[in-house]
Amino acid sequence: MDIREYRDSDLNQVITLLKDHSLTTVDLKALELASFVVAVEESRVVGVAGLQHLDKLALLEIAAVDKPEVGALIYQYIEEAARAKAIIRLYLATSNASDYFITLGYDQIVRDAAPLPIQNTAQVSRLHNSSAKLMQKSLGQTNGRQEFDNGLFCAESALSTIAKHYQIESELIPAIATGLCGGMSHSNGICGALSGSVLGINLMLGRNSPYDSSDSNYAAVQPLVADFNELFGSSKCSELLGCDLGSKDGHEIFEKQGLRRRCREFTGIAADLAVLEIEKSLSKKAR
Repeated sequence: MDIREYRDSDLNQVITLLKDHSLTTVDLKALELASFVVAVEESRVVGVAGLQHLDKLALLEIAAVDKPEVGALIYQYIEEAARAKAIIRLYLATSNASDYFITLGYDQIVRDAAPLPIQNTAQVSRLHNSSAKLMQKSLGQTNGRQEFDNGLFCAESALSTIAKHYQIESELIPAIATGLCGGMSHSNGICGALSGSVLGINLMLGRNSPYDSSDSNYAAVQPLVADFNELFGSSKCSELLGCDLGSKDGHEIFEKQGLRRRCREFTGIAADLAVLEIEKSLSKKAR
């Protein structure tokens, strides 16, 4: 079996395969077919999957396979290609295959916790009218969500995640990030996941003397902040959550609406974005 990128000559077989699986082909030609992957066995297309690239994220737009093992090979191919393009998260919507995708390392996510470019796609925006589930898989090199799940707060989790990734140990970690959590201690400040990730960049690219340049540090922090704002629409805690954690009412809203799930995603993605920028800087220095 050959797993490869889509070719124009595959179109008719892809259409047939999708129809065999009762999937629509109406918008197929409008999709970015160049990003599709096909599985070919004895000159016959037995699997297809396509991605919509959204900067550092990607959405699985369409997929059909004749047997599960074909799907596993296609998704492995897609993930490797996505990592090579610095994609940190894959997302997909499924109505009947969530258990299968769990075996591939995906987990379910509530739509309003996903980054805005994912929420705003036509496929995901229709989810509230269907029984389909939104799922995601981290392709990043870190797992800030795990630190968050273990009880650390947003800034603490991001900093600790990045420190562990680079095998940095200190009795000051995660303590030096505590006051940055909850939007700078519930004062309507910058998101703790973002500020904690800046601290993580500082660990690797910060200055050690007044004679050192800050250029590499700033060159990593600036795109981190820009990317975070683009993905979530803001970097301010109260705007991200829609409530003021410094007020009693705001804290009640946070708990009742389960907004901790958003903080979990902010943390995981911010840490991954920070590592991407650190790696870019380290790569430049190594040249």
